[in-house]
Amino acid sequence: MLVTMRNIIETIKSVVQEPSKFFKEITKEKSIKEALIFFIIFYGITLLFSFVQSIFSMQTMPGVPKIISYIMLPFSMMFALAISFGSIFLFTLVFHGFFKLFKGKGLYKDSFNLFIYAAAPSFVLGLIMAVINAIVVIISQNPMTIWYLMIPAIPLYLGAFVWNAVLVTIGGSILHRISRLNSFLAGVLMPFILGLVILGFMLLIFGLGLFVFLSQSGFS
Repeated sequence: MLVTMRNIIETIKSVVQEPSKFFKEITKEKSIKEALIFFIIFYGITLLFSFVQSIFSMQTMPGVPKIISYIMLPFSMMFALAISFGSIFLFTLVFHGFFKLFKGKGLYKDSFNLFIYAAAPSFVLGLIMAVINAIVVIISQNPMTIWYLMIPAIPLYLGAFVWNAVLVTIGGSILHRISRLNSFLAGVLMPFILGLVILGFMLLIFGLGLFVFLSQSGFS
């Protein structure tokens, strides 16, 4: 199944409307090529709108020359793409490890394909929000206006997360040939717990750093 701009909409509709049928079909895929193309197309478009918003935001900031905005754009995009690519491959490795822990029989490419395609609801929402944010900033000429969109968007992001979790559970059971319970534990619960642990560690480091700073500044 070759994913291009021509059939990317059909791919999204298939994965969200008929997930069991979709994930059974991609068991035939021999590599991560199609999933990677899907990610590049979707993430690339989203990233472009995000940086359009950033450019207009920087132009409205006092003391920031416009030329700096245009110079920073290509370098920022390349940096963001590099970080995103590295993060996806690294997270998929951890993701794949969790499935192996629960006796998953799939290969790394199965975990990669599952991770990418199951994230379709989040990709769609991310693109929509990037477009809306860019339009709002361009029209208002005030980058702070996007904060008014953050609170209404929270339920949408929570909904997308739940939808992703359902797709991971269904797809993981098919691609790794395990029960849906084990698929949920491996693909949803364990990554969620790991995320909480990482967040807690980061908050701890931040808290310790803030404590040391305040202590040295004479606030304690």
